[in-house]
Amino acid sequence: MSDTATQEQVDTTPGTFAWNELATSDVAGSKEFYTQLFGWTAMSPPGMDEYSMLMVGDRPAAGMMDKTAHCDGPPLWISYIHVADVAASLAKAVKLGAKEMKGVTEIPGKGSFALLEDPQGGKFALWQSAQA
Repeated sequence: MSDTATQEQVDTTPGTFAWNELATSDVAGSKEFYTQLFGWTAMSPPGMDEYSMLMVGDRPAAGMMDKTAHCDGPPLWISYIHVADVAASLAKAVKLGAKEMKGVTEIPGKGSFALLEDPQGGKFALWQSAQA
């Protein structure tokens, strides 16, 4: 997830998009493609060598990770959506027919997320910011 300290004003209104992340099996190829396409730069946050932040100038635009350790299937972009309570939102989504792919997971000092698949097969994530 992005370092919100580097962003001017972060809208954490439930239902708004919080972050986008690419899970890919070819990190080097994806970095080359997206940096050339959009002029992004890639850097790894301190202590997160396996994760790349895709930057527009000094502002985080998206994240990227090697999916092979985290999920099966083809590479995919995952959108994180703000919620007030990630556990309650996960339970509600499952009750409405979503499939839990990864339960509530905390990122210390940042927030918590859960990964889901909607009833039609679309993958997305819920995000509860620690600052909200």
